[in-house]
Amino acid sequence: MTNPRLELALERLNDWKYFEDFASKFLVEDFPALRTMASPSGDGGRDAELFSNDSLPAVAFQYSLRKDWKPKIQETLSRLNQTRPSTRRIIYVTNQVIGAKSDDMKEIAWESYDIRLDIFDRNWFLERSHTTDQRKKACQDLCTFVVDPLLENRHSQFSAGNQLMQDESRQALLHLALDRRDTDNQRSLTKSCFDSLILAALDGSTSENLLTLAEIQETVRSILPNAHPEQLNQLVVSALVRSTRKSGPVKENKKLGGFHISFTETERLRDEQASQQLDEDALLADIRATFYGIDDRLDNDEVASHEVALRVREILEGVLLQQGESFVAAINSPSSDSSVVNDLEELLPDDISPWPFSPGRLATCISDVLFGPSDRAMQYLKRLLDAYTLLAFLKQTPDVQKTLSKAFGDGEIWLDTSAVLPLIAETFIEVPSDRRFTSLIAATTAAGLKLFITDGALEEIDAHLNMCLSCSHSNNWQGRLPFVYAAYVLSGQRTEAFDNWLLEIRGASRPKEDIAEYIQEEFGITHHPLLVESDEASIELRAAVYELWATANEKRRSDSQMDPSSKERLIRNDVESTVGIIQLRRGVSESGLGYRQWWLTLDRTAQKLSHHLKEFLGPEAPASPVLSPDFLSHLLRIGPLRRNLVSSEVNTLPAFTELSKLRNVPPALVTLAEELRESFGNLSERRLRREVRDTLDSLRSKWEDPKSDLLGSIRDEIEAKLKN
Repeated sequence: MTNPRLELALERLNDWKYFEDFASKFLVEDFPALRTMASPSGDGGRDAELFSNDSLPAVAFQYSLRKDWKPKIQETLSRLNQTRPSTRRIIYVTNQVIGAKSDDMKEIAWESYDIRLDIFDRNWFLERSHTTDQRKKACQDLCTFVVDPLLENRHSQFSAGNQLMQDESRQALLHLALDRRDTDNQRSLTKSCFDSLILAALDGSTSENLLTLAEIQETVRSILPNAHPEQLNQLVVSALVRSTRKSGPVKENKKLGGFHISFTETERLRDEQASQQLDEDALLADIRATFYGIDDRLDNDEVASHEVALRVREILEGVLLQQGESFVAAINSPSSDSSVVNDLEELLPDDISPWPFSPGRLATCISDVLFGPSDRAMQYLKRLLDAYTLLAFLKQTPDVQKTLSKAFGDGEIWLDTSAVLPLIAETFIEVPSDRRFTSLIAATTAAGLKLFITDGALEEIDAHLNMCLSCSHSNNWQGRLPFVYAAYVLSGQRTEAFDNWLLEIRGASRPKEDIAEYIQEEFGITHHPLLVESDEASIELRAAVYELWATANEKRRSDSQMDPSSKERLIRNDVESTVGIIQLRRGVSESGLGYRQWWLTLDRTAQKLSHHLKEFLGPEAPASPVLSPDFLSHLLRIGPLRRNLVSSEVNTLPAFTELSKLRNVPPALVTLAEELRESFGNLSERRLRREVRDTLDSLRSKWEDPKSDLLGSIRDEIEAKLKN
């Protein structure tokens, strides 16, 4: 049984005496002869021991809150060896999470001191917290002492954006985030949002501290000042009716004319808030991990590191807020673009103090957090992003469900080459749940959307794989490694086996047909050309789109040795996808995200399409069909499509697919990979791949390059998964 409040209490506890008392209440149930030894005159190296009538005590207990538990255990072993040589068993009791990491210390204790070492860590307490009444009472007292004061002002920690500075809005944000912890995909978003809003308004209420209907409505109105009063009041009443049903979270005192949160719901909310705090702690730990090696001040000063981490978290919240508002704008405004993704540095505030380094370094730290978070931190980020988004919707109109119904509930998506290559590269990641783009595409098909690829994209994939093959055979490759081959090498695979791996995707006779069959079977992407539709479009539209792609290709490949005909084919492939999808939309008066046909791409040039078309064709220019992966993921999580997904599919969706520190991988990587393989040549193939992969990752900082592209950001994400 999970106990998030106890877990948080143990994590935050810093009072050694309180921990000793708490631990003793747990231990005495299993060890009735327990005797506490701590005293002002010293404890002889142990905090407690088991009394024995027949001999000197052989079992000693050591209580500790120290994070550096290995040195503490070593100190205890050495001290007891001198003061109590009769000791044959030490039970180390701690609030830290240790688990199997203590195996080496157990071996040392047995081999060097003839002592059996047991570890009772945080999980030991969590597993036994409900076993006896005494332990239940001890846990409740600890939570009251440590956690309840912490959660009193939990909502005040949300601080992104001036519009969220009011306490009522912060409280609403907290409850919206808590609601996203256990989302029912079939619930109406309008209903679930207002259920959260009335809980936010009733926060702190009890049977002795009631709030009237008018007070609740006024609090919700202060959160949503732009809502129509009559509509808002009715939505509040409906939410109260739902929430006061039998076993509901809200109780109504009809005699006194007021409402309050039930005791059961109060306890549940405390557990949810504790879980939320643990997730945020995981995020702060991830943030602090990005500081290592930047500066000695952050490595050696824990207080300064924590303060800077809090500021980075605040800035990160600001990024989430802007992402949420961009999504809302794309839904509500025909002029908004569902493809634009800003560079992370563009989203940072002007004042980044007390961050002690450049905006570029800050952007690097934040991108490292976004693309390599722990599971708890990732879930926290997604819930907070969704909460900011829903609050932004509510501030524009209370009927969130009606607003989101503007987004497409079914449709057809064509994938650009830049959206397919990451799927191929992710096949090198051993753990399926770590394949983030694959998870996105799998959820997309599960939601009922159809995925397609054009002839031009198949041709480009084939050309890219040819380049990978040439690179694998070259002893003097110039420039960065091709994307898929770089992922192959970084995964620790044998470079000489690349040919055989490639044969799993395509043969020599009909490579494009083989690739089409492969991506159909593996990812559900069907071959569907758009040449006919593209050729039917107006000359003006084709010319405008051609101009955009021709200019971009000229800039990209100005120094390239690619022949003119190959460059022309690349341009025409992009024109086929862009114009073909626009032509499919003809006669449809939808705007914003209401269209059914889209083009999923990571190409930054595609993000300029909307502005470019208006510049060349005027205000009557067609809407851009470009859809970015992060918008698609957001739609799947909170849009109409979420009804088609189960919770496990929603939980694996990535929240961020665009913001990352971008790096180039040099050809020297191949040589180094081969050298590492020779160094570890006596290992099994699986172990060999892992050792090569991890060693390469540890050396990657030597190959950073300030130049970047969006495809490189996806490579970084894949590499981060490969190393784990």
